[in-house]
Amino acid sequence: MTKVSKLLTLSLVLISAPLVGCGDNSKDDEAVTEITPPVTKTFTVSVTDIQATQTSTGKAITVDIDSVSQTGTLTVQ
Repeated sequence: MTKVSKLLTLSLVLISAPLVGCGDNSKDDEAVTEITPPVTKTFTVSVTDIQATQTSTGKAITVDIDSVSQTGTLTVQ
């Protein structure tokens, strides 16, 4: 994997990780369980700015980020 694809993968994981703790909407005190319909969201993750320098010289490196973007869909049930 390239560094850019690793960055996009990490971004998607970090965005969706808080949804894991949302629970399952169950209510222990009630005999009837409400069924909620799944929610689907589409999102786009893109890089807007990269500041990089060459380690050996300290000079700035230009990085082309025009094509660094990923779209995904997340369904929570």
